[in-house]
Amino acid sequence: NKDVLDKELILLLQATGKSSGAANLLETLFPEEVDLNDKRMPKTSGYKIRTQCGELVKTLSDCNPHYVRCVKPNDQKAPCTVDTSRVVHQAQYLGLLENIKVRRAGFAYRAEFHRFVERFSLLSPDTSGPRMKIGMPDKEAAKSILRNVKREYKVDLNKNDAQLGRTKLFVRTPEMYFEFERLRIVAIGVWATKIQRVYRKYSSRRHLIKRRDEMAKLYEAAGKRRRRGSFARPYDGDYVSESDVRECLMDVIQHYEGNEDQGTLSGEGGNNLRLEYVDWMKRAVEGVSG
Repeated sequence: NKDVLDKELILLLQATGKSSGAANLLETLFPEEVDLNDKRMPKTSGYKIRTQCGELVKTLSDCNPHYVRCVKPNDQKAPCTVDTSRVVHQAQYLGLLENIKVRRAGFAYRAEFHRFVERFSLLSPDTSGPRMKIGMPDKEAAKSILRNVKREYKVDLNKNDAQLGRTKLFVRTPEMYFEFERLRIVAIGVWATKIQRVYRKYSSRRHLIKRRDEMAKLYEAAGKRRRRGSFARPYDGDYVSESDVRECLMDVIQHYEGNEDQGTLSGEGGNNLRLEYVDWMKRAVEGVSG
């Protein structure tokens, strides 16, 4: 490990790679930039090994490594075929059963506070919706979600089921984690319904305004005196205001009052209908005159 590679040898190998076509390989093996004027002792093999190991450990620390255990379903490489005895044999000798037992003895779900909050923020009004508290620490947000799940969703959640660490939240049983996922799906459905309701209200309102404007344009084109948007008002408010129309209506009223046994309204209950019509017309004319 204390052996050194002379600078002249490194230059020779780099030059050999350029002339032989193996430049990429030799540049990877000997990437050093050699300075013949540098009088310091060349780096030893042990120093290079330590440096490379340190860089590897730093890279692994920055990542979240996951390990995948591969199980062969059969030895014939046949598709859609599972040899049960072969799979059980591999599971035993790979230690999968022991890993599952250890996992079940501890916590089935472990996640940083920010990941838990991002996943289940819909389960608390403090972390979602119009009452969301901006700038709440992740740990306090996780506590708020747990409190709301227990209080609002009536979930039997105690300290043994979920615990808070310094940087992570731990859920002991898979059933409790699946309950969180189920409640999340329900909350997504509730918010989707709210969004649909608001959009339908907006769309219907826009449609109503469009139709109202078109109605006003039609009345204006026909020479009517109805004001824009007044089609939703009582019918007797605009047309009865004209003096000639009002005089005609009064003639009709006087005609029916003087001839109670005659009129165009006939049939069973015709007199009652005629009187109701006359009373209605009176009220309309008086309302406009007043």
